[in-house]
Amino acid sequence: MMGAEVDRYFEPRFQLPADATIVDAGANVGVFSGRAFERLGGAIRVHAFEPMPAVYAVLAQNLSPLGEVMRLYPCGLGRVEAEVEFAYFPQMPVLSSQFRGPEVIDAERTRIGDQVLQMIRDGELLGMLAPLPPALLEGMIRGQVQGALRPERVLAQVRPLSAILDEQAIGQVDLLKIDVEGAELEVLAGIEDRHWPLIRQITMECEQFTSRATVVQAMLVERGFTVWGEQRPFEVVGDCGLIFAMRED
Repeated sequence: MMGAEVDRYFEPRFQLPADATIVDAGANVGVFSGRAFERLGGAIRVHAFEPMPAVYAVLAQNLSPLGEVMRLYPCGLGRVEAEVEFAYFPQMPVLSSQFRGPEVIDAERTRIGDQVLQMIRDGELLGMLAPLPPALLEGMIRGQVQGALRPERVLAQVRPLSAILDEQAIGQVDLLKIDVEGAELEVLAGIEDRHWPLIRQITMECEQFTSRATVVQAMLVERGFTVWGEQRPFEVVGDCGLIFAMRED
């Protein structure tokens, strides 16, 4: 999630007040948090979560110059307080996940390869490669994905968002952004009923969109949100997409 792709998370219908409080679940190297800071002219409070130690080090380097408005956490968000095993990909750290272990890695290589190829065809990525003969392009991309998706086992802490809201005395979350590589339901399960009214807007990437989007949207509607989804062609191929939710009261 780099560059212009980040702007998709700022849905035009969303309202972010001055001094907005944003929770960035799956902060990676801080592109989303940095863009939020830029959009609001620094009038912001960000709570950014990144569980992978090597990635967190880069996140801290990138966001620390923005000052105390950036509160960084070397952990992920999850259902309960726990130490969990992640598949960490040094060559593609953005894809690191609790849910890309050995039992699914071959299927994930195929899915991600399919998605990258579609992005190239659509002009969303590496447009200079699009004119290559299809067989050559596919061989190159699948070889790159195969080599890059070689997981290392990393243990990291996850914490429920409700625990953070209590500890930090956060009275309102103007935007909850979730990009956690398959752990979306884990993050949502870590929000207690008493805290849901504090959350005004949600923007999230949802993997396994075909089966999960309906479940996630129903959950959010039940909690008082207006909800809608969005998929670009490459996301249809990769069975992922974005879900947006906002309170209109």
